[in-house]
Amino acid sequence: MTSPGVGGPADRLAAMLVQAIATGVPVGGAGMPAIEAERDAYRVQALVTEALGPVVGWKVGRKSPQAAPTCAPLFASRMNPSGGTIGRDAFRLWRLEAELAFRLARDLPPVGKPRGRDEVLAAVGEVLAVFEIVDSRYAAWPDMAPAMLLADLQSHGAMVIGSSIPMPAASALKTVHARLDVNGIRVVDAGSNPAGDIIELLVWLANQPAPGGRSLRAGDLVTTGSFTGLVTLPPGGHAEARLSGVGTVAVTRGQ
Repeated sequence: MTSPGVGGPADRLAAMLVQAIATGVPVGGAGMPAIEAERDAYRVQALVTEALGPVVGWKVGRKSPQAAPTCAPLFASRMNPSGGTIGRDAFRLWRLEAELAFRLARDLPPVGKPRGRDEVLAAVGEVLAVFEIVDSRYAAWPDMAPAMLLADLQSHGAMVIGSSIPMPAASALKTVHARLDVNGIRVVDAGSNPAGDIIELLVWLANQPAPGGRSLRAGDLVTTGSFTGLVTLPPGGHAEARLSGVGTVAVTRGQ
């Protein structure tokens, strides 16, 4: 793992985040640079991406239908199959979110004008049930400024990839709800996504200059935010989520 160069605040923060990823020791304190602008947060992401390796997709979300979306890259090294066990201490926080994701069947390179909703949907091959494992390199998480959270890959830890269906009619996605069980106990029932129309998130992403200059490609995974909120998975715990009409995803944390 290589470290980004040291220069301005964004470069220094990126170097600290890369070190935190390598050592597992969170960063914080008076010496940590403060990032306030979204453009600087995306610069940090791009520098951290250079250290983490191949990008295989993006997470995109917003807190409400009226909020502006944000995104962060997903990495080949952080993809896990459903049903497996991940080490007890692989993540500091071990929070889970059940989400819907899209898998692209073809590239969406820049075309010099905005892509329409139908054109973007035509590039989607399947819809998947996934878990995002939420983690952070900040000692003070979640009490950080929005741009700082965005710089830290929007608190991305890893993905767990569950079952899928071929891309349905977009209208069918409006009625998806999530159930989440931990150790056989229902902790979320009829969960929904506060972002509203998640297709809007996908279209927004397709029309953005991706951080680092990498456009959307066939095979990319695009996740669209939590249907369940954050749920802690304790050591030895087993979590399973079902997203109605789409499928299931499960993961176990080691003892």
